[in-house]
Amino acid sequence: MIHTALLTATTVLLLLPAVALLSGWTPLPLRGRAGQARAYGWAALCLYLPAPLNTVPRLAEASASVVLACTAAGALCALGAVACFVRAGSMRSAN
Repeated sequence: MIHTALLTATTVLLLLPAVALLSGWTPLPLRGRAGQARAYGWAALCLYLPAPLNTVPRLAEASASVVLACTAAGALCALGAVACFVRAGSMRSAN
């Protein structure tokens, strides 16, 4: 039950804004810096991916090795988010 609630919360809080940013929507503080907004969108998407990677195998009652592999993949996604944030920060200093 708790996994389903947390997956729902992360979908609303991370996936929807990420998709909006990647589809071209730019919030007011980032107007005129579309490249930076897209980098933040990719970062938010990378932060969202560990949620289903950790939740779905547990809900499906997968074996411990599958859960561990999905958790490791989620950690790699989090590292991808760090790379996207660094890229967005370098774009910020260039403007």
